[in-house]
Amino acid sequence: EGLQKWIDAATDDTVKDALVVTFGLDATQIGLILTWLWENSFKDDVVPVLFEVAQGVSIPDFAEMLFYEQWANGTILGEAMFPNGIEIPIGNTTLTGFEVGVPTPSGISLEVCEILWDPYNYSAIVNEKGLPKWYAAADSTSEQYTELQTTLGLSDTQMEMITTWLPTFRDDIVPVLAKEQMGLPADPYTLSNFLFFGLVGSGSIIVIAGVVMVILARRKLF
Repeated sequence: EGLQKWIDAATDDTVKDALVVTFGLDATQIGLILTWLWENSFKDDVVPVLFEVAQGVSIPDFAEMLFYEQWANGTILGEAMFPNGIEIPIGNTTLTGFEVGVPTPSGISLEVCEILWDPYNYSAIVNEKGLPKWYAAADSTSEQYTELQTTLGLSDTQMEMITTWLPTFRDDIVPVLAKEQMGLPADPYTLSNFLFFGLVGSGSIIVIAGVVMVILARRKLF
């Protein structure tokens, strides 16, 4: 709870004023602390090193793992934080439906997710040769269906979930995200900072949506 207050204090004057009172700080002192936390070396230089030492994985890689988990099974660190899927605020509405594993977890493994989102793998949904295979695989009697299922070790149910989700994601989600851009950070490292310091409430929405946008922008397929 303490960390969340300092996160909020960067943009919420009410929270900042409360911290000033709690710790007996003046305007200069609270300004120096917030600058150190969010604009200087602590966030960018210290936290990534501490995180990687403690977790054995970099913050960007951790962010990508969480993206795969949410996409495949609708969970973050095993918890269904968004049982109806991530809600992405766009103007006066919200978008849902970017996960293949909501409302029913797909059970697709992290290893297979990494392949599906690998732009250099010919079985990936983000590969220029792999994507047409997935559209063709909507026909379960096709050669592409057999090839993809055999290569990835997916069940018939998992294959159906992906081939059903893909056109909906392409037609309903991607155009709106691409049009709005959402003012999100454009590189995985910045997105990872959102993850580490904002993995609650709207912070999670920003991270997940942002990772999606970065991946799609790099693949330039949709």
